[in-house]
Amino acid sequence: FQSDGRINIVYGRHEAMMEAASSGTAFPMENCIRLGGRTFTVLPPASPHFNHVGKEMKGKSFDIPTGWKMVDSAAEDFDNVAKEVIGQYYWGASYLITQGKDSVQAWHTSSVTGDKGTCANSD
Repeated sequence: FQSDGRINIVYGRHEAMMEAASSGTAFPMENCIRLGGRTFTVLPPASPHFNHVGKEMKGKSFDIPTGWKMVDSAAEDFDNVAKEVIGQYYWGASYLITQGKDSVQAWHTSSVTGDKGTCANSD
């Protein structure tokens, strides 16, 4: 993640975990999960039930759409998000990227047996 708001993909299909921050770009609800009145999705758009990890995003970058923000894994309620939104679904990826306190973090999706919803790296 860079200060200009762009996400650069280092390898494979790394998904950015996003949360709706205000009204803005709409995503099909079949590509979103709602938890406690909040809406979550990934970029590039993918169904949370899509269980095929691809590599089509290798070397590509993209902007976070207006009205959305990266999920804050340093937030007080993030444990719930990790368990119920990241760890319970496949999202077409092995990991989802969130914004941690000092750096980005990768979190295991359901594609990773035994580690789903856990951090793949530490600050």
